[in-house]
Amino acid sequence: MNPDRLPELLRQRELVRTHLAWLEREIAAATATNRANASPPSPTGAPTAAASAAPTVAPTGLPPATEFAARLAAPAADLYEPDPRSAALGAKRGCFAAFALTLLLLVLVLAAVYFVAYRDRPLLFVPRDNPMTEKPAGPPPPSTPRK
Repeated sequence: MNPDRLPELLRQRELVRTHLAWLEREIAAATATNRANASPPSPTGAPTAAASAAPTVAPTGLPPATEFAARLAAPAADLYEPDPRSAALGAKRGCFAAFALTLLLLVLVLAAVYFVAYRDRPLLFVPRDNPMTEKPAGPPPPSTPRK
């Protein structure tokens, strides 16, 4: 098992816990708002249940602003650590790009050498009216008699 996996899993679990706590606070606030809007005003002027509800407290027991500051300070080291998967993927992409550029450069150099050095004696793309490709005029060479 990868030794970096356990700390990563623990960090992810803590992130999920903080997200669930935030969801609970949002649901409680939305429920309190809906109850306050749905309940008719009190004829006696007494405060309603929604108005007397205590402010939400984070699951750690700290006020929300203090918990937010603690969350900001704690994972600061995790934010600046390199991700090994994305680093490996970036290195792989870089190697493929270097290989493709090297191959392209090789093809360009070979094409330049071919068209510059062999322009007077082409190996490829020989025109049909080239005198070098025509048979020499004159009698055919003598053949040796067969026995």
